[in-house]
Amino acid sequence: MQLNVTSANPFELAEFEVYGAGFPPGGRYLSDIIDLGEVANFSRLFWAVETLRQQEGSIGPEPDADARVSIRMRTGRDDTPEVFYKIVNVFTGDTQEVSESDYGRLGLNIRGPVEDDQDNWSEWSAPFADSGQQIDLPSPRRFFQVEISLDSRSILDGIRVNSLTVEHSIPPLAQQLIGEISVLEDPRPPGNKPQVPAGAPTTFAFDVRADISEADVGFDAIEIFTPAEPQFKELFIGNPPVSIVPDSLIQGPESLTLFFPSQRQTTQSQGNLRIVFDAQVFVQATFFNAQVFDTQSDEAPQKVLPGDANPTVLTNNLRVLTTAASAQNLLPFFQIQPGIVTPNGDGTNEQTDISYTLVQLQQPVQIDVEILDLGGRRVRTLFSAMASSGSFTWAWDGRDDGGRTVPPGIYLARVAIDAERERFVRLGTVGVAY
Repeated sequence: MQLNVTSANPFELAEFEVYGAGFPPGGRYLSDIIDLGEVANFSRLFWAVETLRQQEGSIGPEPDADARVSIRMRTGRDDTPEVFYKIVNVFTGDTQEVSESDYGRLGLNIRGPVEDDQDNWSEWSAPFADSGQQIDLPSPRRFFQVEISLDSRSILDGIRVNSLTVEHSIPPLAQQLIGEISVLEDPRPPGNKPQVPAGAPTTFAFDVRADISEADVGFDAIEIFTPAEPQFKELFIGNPPVSIVPDSLIQGPESLTLFFPSQRQTTQSQGNLRIVFDAQVFVQATFFNAQVFDTQSDEAPQKVLPGDANPTVLTNNLRVLTTAASAQNLLPFFQIQPGIVTPNGDGTNEQTDISYTLVQLQQPVQIDVEILDLGGRRVRTLFSAMASSGSFTWAWDGRDDGGRTVPPGIYLARVAIDAERERFVRLGTVGVAY
């Protein structure tokens, strides 16, 4: 700021005030490392914000203000999310890890790099989309840190964070939950990475090792998230493992949940589980995440982390790969069953099911499922929309798009995929008879 004095009389400037209008375009708040005192199971993140607008010199609430907030979080085992190094040999560049306080006392010429502590701290989460969202970070952990970014697209619009709540529970269900997945018949795969043909039903073994202290709550249920509807086969508990019939189970479209309150896992139990189930993998590097929970309390579920849960299994991971050969065909499975439709109202073969499996689609693409006559003319559109990987079934009842029964004869069922660079088509015949 520059002040141009035009008065010929001498004077002294005691003070001056500068006023601006509006809000800065952005801001960032990084919390201190927050110590909960003991390990906690993180559950959900809640916040309350208020958008503001400056009008005629005053600031007030404005729901339509063009401003937003972005919140990230990370969790850790200690109070230092960084690793500090001292240069011990300036010629070779050899370094030695030191504490943060010792690093601050080093001369500038021997201060080494400062890196993220990837062993004891998680990566920053993706920005949370909604208040109340599940905290998908390693847990239980004792320490955490929050980053809040404020952004305004208009100089007169702003946003204020009124509250931020990290929901957690102490003690956790278990001090540690380690899991790994493997193909049941191949616990020691090449490279210790399980590989399966994309889209093919496969029998998996999901091993869990729980470290439960006397103060921990324990658990009596587990939920495994799968790419498609799984088929439960067997549950083993203990060490050595004993086959157990779960008290109840739920096979959802993309999850398998087992309940075993009669075999509740506490500090007195072995804390070892093996769940055997069938499932399909549609895309490369699919994760089978899992969480345990306690049906006898209100404690939040606790996530299973990847690691060595079973010494006889070498995968030490929750990720499953697909074989290179299966990556060449986006439509590995196509079936029409039954092959003849007799839509005459007698309850037999009134419709046919056209089933197919799509694999290796990372993004939705245009899918068309149609019935054609032998001249290639479309008779019925069963599905025409964007879709991604998965197994699908569409029924045809022998009628055209107008709801009229088609004449008897041979028809073509066609599934077409419009991928980025190629068009994949599968055809099959279906007969209509009366």
